[in-house]
Amino acid sequence: MGRPGPIGLAAPFPPVRDKSLPPSPPRFPPPLRTVRLTLEPLRVGHADEMFEGLADPALYRFMADQPPADLDELQARYRQIATGRSPDGADLWCNWIIRRDIDGRCLGLVQATLADGGDTGTALIGYMIFPPFWRQGIATEAITGMLGCLFDRYRCQQADAIVDTRNDASLMLLAGLGFEIVGRTEDGDVFDGAPAHEYELVLDRARWEAGTGR
Repeated sequence: MGRPGPIGLAAPFPPVRDKSLPPSPPRFPPPLRTVRLTLEPLRVGHADEMFEGLADPALYRFMADQPPADLDELQARYRQIATGRSPDGADLWCNWIIRRDIDGRCLGLVQATLADGGDTGTALIGYMIFPPFWRQGIATEAITGMLGCLFDRYRCQQADAIVDTRNDASLMLLAGLGFEIVGRTEDGDVFDGAPAHEYELVLDRARWEAGTGR
């Protein structure tokens, strides 16, 4: 899963919460709504809309990932992701594209991996916002919507994030959502021929509920 990209900081938007929670976590990620956005469960057909945005090298300043080589490669990747499971069947994959309601534009994606089918109660999150939409509060709003789903519908007890130590924008954004740095990994990744150091950040259910007034 890709690492969080550079994004701006804005005040959180409360997600629209479904009061009638299902008796068990959903097998596939449900569609989500926030104030300005619709989060659509990722499918193969989204590759056409996502390809141009994912080709922007600015997205990968703090990530070891590379832009997709072509549309066929991206479609193949999405075909696997859209199954909702890792190849060994152990992990749940929840991926949403971010669509702006006012004009239908695709702005990026948010994603979460739930280890052991969600039994661990922990979700590792990631997100990418296309550069033309940075510093507009899009990331904060979309991540807030996703976190609401993870804590409410998937019954997660904790959300984790791994962020390059140089990625000040992402660190500020996550801190604003209640995440705390709990660890640092030296040489956690390598890209552009140089080692990259990473912070591990955690947001637990109690802190999330306190921050959202639940």
